[in-house]
Amino acid sequence: QFFREQLSREEVYQRTGIQVLPFNSLYQFYRARLEHFAPLALADRILFVPDLLAYMLTGQPVCERTIASTSQLLDPRTGRFDPALLQAVGLQSSHLGGTGNRDRTFVGSLGSPDRCRRGARGGCGRS
Repeated sequence: QFFREQLSREEVYQRTGIQVLPFNSLYQFYRARLEHFAPLALADRILFVPDLLAYMLTGQPVCERTIASTSQLLDPRTGRFDPALLQAVGLQSSHLGGTGNRDRTFVGSLGSPDRCRRGARGGCGRS
């Protein structure tokens, strides 16, 4: 359905270099939009699972580039999310944020254990 209503398979591949597979985030976001999935509609920020773990430890909401590339939303030539693909699934670049360094090895310092016990945002790691 995505290819009939939005972009062709060839265009998606040209934009991302990623094989077209139904489990890629591009199609999951598209389906969520079609089904009016409330959590997605209410979200102001989306993190992929590895990025969510980094956020829980450091409080830094990053989007690591190699993980972002598997979403089929990233333009490998620019290292940024493709505006046409984001529009096709009803997202804005602010939902996913920047993609950070190409070889991100440092996300941030671990948060304090006290913050984690209180359930505060900003990291639950050991300091």
